[in-house]
Amino acid sequence: MPASSCKMQASTKSNRTVMIERLAMLNQKNAFIDHIWELEGKGSRADLEKFCADNASKHVHGLNEEGTIRFEWFIANDNKTVTFIERLKDEAAAKERIKNHMDSHLAAEFPEVFAIKKLIVLGEIGPEIAETYAAFGAEIRTKVGGFS
Repeated sequence: MPASSCKMQASTKSNRTVMIERLAMLNQKNAFIDHIWELEGKGSRADLEKFCADNASKHVHGLNEEGTIRFEWFIANDNKTVTFIERLKDEAAAKERIKNHMDSHLAAEFPEVFAIKKLIVLGEIGPEIAETYAAFGAEIRTKVGGFS
């Protein structure tokens, strides 16, 4: 058998294995908790950027939270509408993120900079943390399909 045929078969097996693994992930539950915050900024775009990039992001990055996977801010063209997205490894990581937020200077500063329009929490959560989210008026959504 020519060498190119062997490589092609190995590649095909590899691709097939990948396809089987991806298919196995389809519609499986996972432990991720996502926070999608829809916010209205109270200051100028420059003030919002400063808070998001130089204050909140630097502070949280410095905490080295093992379970915080994503922590990103986005500002719309209107310079007021802000979307803040957090992805956490699991419920324990979400509890740690909330505790660290509440114990930091950000807890007092956040309401001075933003009005919360909506908080959407994606994932499977227990009743204890659901109470915490309820204090923020969160809308809880559980996974029904897809893959990650």
